[in-house]
Amino acid sequence: MSAAVADDYAWVESTWIGAAFCLTYARGLAAAEALRRFGADVAAMRPMTVDEVGEAGVAADGDGRIIALARRIGDWAVVLEPNGFRGQFLDAVSAGTTAVSVYLGAHGVTGFTYTRDGERLTAFEPLFADSRHGSQPDLVVPHLLAVGLDESLGEQRFGTIVTGSLALAERLTGARLTPELLDGYWLGGRIPLMAR
Repeated sequence: MSAAVADDYAWVESTWIGAAFCLTYARGLAAAEALRRFGADVAAMRPMTVDEVGEAGVAADGDGRIIALARRIGDWAVVLEPNGFRGQFLDAVSAGTTAVSVYLGAHGVTGFTYTRDGERLTAFEPLFADSRHGSQPDLVVPHLLAVGLDESLGEQRFGTIVTGSLALAERLTGARLTPELLDGYWLGGRIPLMAR
């Protein structure tokens, strides 16, 4: 079990992905399979760096597709969508496995979703962590304070919402995202912005 806390992810705030992203963890999947479940064409996937995606990944092409990146971290495939949000809808991604998603929208909307085999166990907007829904809405409560998220939040800094959510994802998955991993190659593929 990871003991991650919000401060472990403070570095995200100084990267371009920290402006808007969706990060999804799927247990036991290969990177290519995770992207395929997001709707990417396996034949068109290729190695890419996070910096290479840059603006190309943020803007949707004429077909309403963005570039998503995937790689393995431990037992989990991790999918990074710059300025995307597909990971918040985990039915297909979590089929036969478990998936966790952290979302930060360009306008400050946040989301955290924990799904097992298509069943949403718990989901909430971390800014309002006391308002959770799903079949086991209180599943992550023991971790909320430990990572730096307070159910009542009050005067909590917005940045802690994002970094605390990433720490919560690590506690549930054991997969730690580091700045060094952002420097390496990921598998890239174009995925639809919306589920089809």
